[in-house]
Amino acid sequence: MKKLLDQSDFQTLFIEELGWDYYNASVRDMTLRLPNSSYVLSPIAQKRGFGVFLHLGIPNKKIRMQIGMAMREIVYENIIIFADAEKAIWKSKEHERKYLVGKANLNFIGSLGKIKFSLEEEES
Repeated sequence: MKKLLDQSDFQTLFIEELGWDYYNASVRDMTLRLPNSSYVLSPIAQKRGFGVFLHLGIPNKKIRMQIGMAMREIVYENIIIFADAEKAIWKSKEHERKYLVGKANLNFIGSLGKIKFSLEEEES
C-alpha cells in the first residue's frame, strides 16, 4: 500500500488493495465553482454509496472545508484526496488525515484497514 500511496496511484489502491469498485463510468471530472475559484475533482472509486475523489493540489483548510461541503451535496458520503508531489490530505466529513510521501506513515497506513472490503463481505 505504501508504494501506491507514494506514487499517488489512488485508483489502484482503492480498487485492487482495498476492494472498492470503479466509479460509475458515466461520471467524469467534476468542476466545483466556489466564490473565487473553481476546483476539479476526479472520481476514483465508490463503494455502497460512498465516493472517493481526487483534487490535484492542496488548497488551504478553509477552501478544503468549502469543497467538502459542496461535494456532500453531490455525494454525501465521500473522501476527497488533495494531493501534490510531497503529501496528500484525505478529507472526510469528520476528519482530515495527512500522508507524507516517502515517510513511514504507519498510523495512516494502518487506518486504511477500516475502509477495506473483502470478497467475503461482497458476497454477503
